[in-house]
Amino acid sequence: MALIFDLDGTLIDSLRIHKAATNYAIKSVLDGHNIPKSFMDKAIRYPSPILLRLAAQKFHLNLNSEIYKEIMKKKLDIVTDENIAAQVKIYPGVVELFKLLRDNGIRFCIATSMNTTELKKFTRVLKLKKISKIIINPDSHAHEKPNPYIVNKSVSILGVKKKKVFYVGDSPYDAVTSKRAHVNFIGVFNKKELGAEDEFYKDIKELALKVKKNIERFKD
Repeated sequence: MALIFDLDGTLIDSLRIHKAATNYAIKSVLDGHNIPKSFMDKAIRYPSPILLRLAAQKFHLNLNSEIYKEIMKKKLDIVTDENIAAQVKIYPGVVELFKLLRDNGIRFCIATSMNTTELKKFTRVLKLKKISKIIINPDSHAHEKPNPYIVNKSVSILGVKKKKVFYVGDSPYDAVTSKRAHVNFIGVFNKKELGAEDEFYKDIKELALKVKKNIERFKD
């Protein structure tokens, strides 16, 4: 068996910084335009290309590829090492769960749609390599979720059969990604938007307790 984990909103409490950075970037690039909080609160769990596309449709924004790149570059003004260190934490239960998996020979990795520049910052500041040696992200916008690329690549690297793989995430796009990759899905944190038919836990700590209680289920 193997578990593949989304990063933002699943393993780390990073939605607040992403929301602030995205709002700042949009306002800076699009002449002061401000996306309503009600929209951002819901859409912030979506991959950035989808969030911006939905915002463009709903609020009649002009977002061509060059503007998109400018917005993503401007986000980095907020997503600094200092702000990550001050605002972002690894969720309770993550370190314990990964140690449990490692100690029992259960393969795992992190697979995220976060772009390489941001991912390097989060990995360095939060020392993510200490909890997972394998961290995978897309090599192009076309491979971002819900494209199953990062899950398929994870499966290949981990060397497991898809029927024995679980993808753990917090958004509907994580669920869609897992289904397109033909692996099992486990949802955390976001019950309201995740399908009732999927396996769900209120947080990573609860998932860790479940895995510990039923460790044989996750072994090969």
